[in-house]
Amino acid sequence: MRSTDESRTRCLTGRAVVDAIGTGRSEGADTVFVQDGRIERVCRMEPGLRRSLETSEQIDFEDLGDRLILPAFVNAHALLDLAHLGPRPYGGDFVSWAGGVARARAEAEQAGVSPRTVVAEAAQRSLAEGICAVGDIAGTEDAVRGRLDTGLTGRSWLEVFGLGARESRGVEAARDRLDDLRPE
Repeated sequence: MRSTDESRTRCLTGRAVVDAIGTGRSEGADTVFVQDGRIERVCRMEPGLRRSLETSEQIDFEDLGDRLILPAFVNAHALLDLAHLGPRPYGGDFVSWAGGVARARAEAEQAGVSPRTVVAEAAQRSLAEGICAVGDIAGTEDAVRGRLDTGLTGRSWLEVFGLGARESRGVEAARDRLDDLRPE
């Protein structure tokens, strides 16, 4: 049972606990106690301990079965507004690849695909898969605002292309986009 009351303690039990440096699994831990959003204790849930704790009305037990309990992940190079496009093959030429991504993004916008909707869906999938924070490279101002709307922790960087002969146009676009991102 999952509690929405943060003052209650959540007791998560799974196959094993694996911490960021790998010590949890080697110590036989299979249980994590969380209170006020913070990990309070990691241990092995012995039958006697479980019986003594089950009488507490302040603990919500959640049996995760055969799942591993892991730290949350950080996606340091997310492209949330491109998630609906799927993988884009890279043929060895960055300029051509980036142009293909830009065309796919423009086609999606012309088809009425909302960057905020795409970002919201990608953020929900990320959270469901254990990602707690992102560094998101966003292609539009709406995509930046979309990540902010989701509650997914992280930073967004607005991507502006200005390679080669198009450099001055890219600088001008960056200035315009920054102006557009002023608080609504």
